[in-house]
Amino acid sequence: AIRAEQTVQVRRAVEALPAKQRATLILAYYQQLSYAEVAEVMQCSVGTVKRQMYRALHSLQARLPDRVEVS
Repeated sequence: AIRAEQTVQVRRAVEALPAKQRATLILAYYQQLSYAEVAEVMQCSVGTVKRQMYRALHSLQARLPDRVEVS
């Protein structure tokens, strides 16, 4: 029950991200694409992908402080 609740919380936090951040996160983490591959799919630079990932992870960390570590 606790695991299911945590999954719902993470899903909601990801869904609340801006579209580009959400897409970047999904492609990089869930689809396991490299930043170069994500950049190709999203038609942007690798730098933009890195920036979107940074912002997405920090946003998730703020929403889920006990669950997200940003290094």
